[in-house]
Amino acid sequence: MPNLTGNKFDITDPIRNLIERKFKRIEKHFNHGFTKADVVLSIENLNNIAKANIHANGVEINAYGEAENMYKAIDIMLNKLNRQVLKLKEKMQSHNE
Repeated sequence: MPNLTGNKFDITDPIRNLIERKFKRIEKHFNHGFTKADVVLSIENLNNIAKANIHANGVEINAYGEAENMYKAIDIMLNKLNRQVLKLKEKMQSHNE
């Protein structure tokens, strides 16, 4: 599971559960899972920001989401992360053919 950090933001159980549940789905795309995954949730100038950094299969993937509430910021970040992971998976499969 990802290492969650809150910067000027308290991570509640529902937010922790949401991120862990979504990361389990993303992790299924990797054969051996993540070697490291970090998520930082913060509030800067009234904007909610969610950042993720994943290390897996020798690749580093970063995603960023910003919105007026934390759930939307997390959703944006997770959607970007998922797209990048699927793109990487397709790229790896095409190299194996």
